[in-house]
Amino acid sequence: TDDERAQHSDVTIIAFGTAYKLHRIILDRSAFFANAFSGNWAEGHQREMPLYPDTVDASINQAAFELAIKRIYGCAAPAQEEDVEAVGLFAVGCWLEMPEIVEVAIESILRQMSPATIGGLVQLVSVRYYGKAGERIMASAKAMLCRDGAEMPLKYWDKVPADVVAEVVGHNLSD
Repeated sequence: TDDERAQHSDVTIIAFGTAYKLHRIILDRSAFFANAFSGNWAEGHQREMPLYPDTVDASINQAAFELAIKRIYGCAAPAQEEDVEAVGLFAVGCWLEMPEIVEVAIESILRQMSPATIGGLVQLVSVRYYGKAGERIMASAKAMLCRDGAEMPLKYWDKVPADVVAEVVGHNLSD
């Protein structure tokens, strides 16, 4: 339980105004935390570590952060809960350098991708570089735009950056 976990914790992560009593040995599964706890950083030796994930990436929210911590501890939330927070979970997984969290989030994002959500997703991976994970989302979005874009209402194109529109339209014209 959370109370038992807190009783034996050796580090308190403070994020979103909440104190999370956790364990370094478990958090070490994340490259982010492994680096933070290494001897190179002052935070590595402190019992409290303040984090500001929402300032690192505006897509990270508290619910997604908590889902990621649960996954680090080996407890997956119900798929519906992770689906609701898929974008935030993707962002926090990238930030914490947790490929398995990123993969779960990408699967959820791609499963839910629709004309109504595509503009926001393209914007997400256009505004911030998420590496190969972001490229995967972009490639799927472009494929959907090429396939279904002609039938999509114009309002769904509003958030799609001009360079992506030009690439998709140019691709369609060359087929």
